[in-house]
Amino acid sequence: MRKFLVSWAVGGLALWVASLVLGGRMEFASFWDVVWTALLFGLLNALLGPLLKILTCPLYILSLGLLRFIFCGLFLLIADSLVRGFEISGFLWAVVASVIVSVVTTVLSAQLRDGKEG
Repeated sequence: MRKFLVSWAVGGLALWVASLVLGGRMEFASFWDVVWTALLFGLLNALLGPLLKILTCPLYILSLGLLRFIFCGLFLLIADSLVRGFEISGFLWAVVASVIVSVVTTVLSAQLRDGKEG
């Protein structure tokens, strides 16, 4: 349960950082909109991500894994349509946001892992 909550918090923080970087192209109306978007985005990634990876395996390999950012961008657009206080300006900005979220999540996860070992 703790791992899930930490993952959820890291995802929420990464989404918030992406909204700061993208400014008006990605916005949250409140803190709770960040929380619900992070939950929905995480669930979509956990449930649909592996399925899409299997179904598009040849394209995934040819793109050297960059197709993942396209999928995450689509997941952000789905979250945009379901979370009332979350707005993103379009598919291109959703893909850019997915790259930012990926980088921030990787950095935060590495920091948390290093904190446990030390």
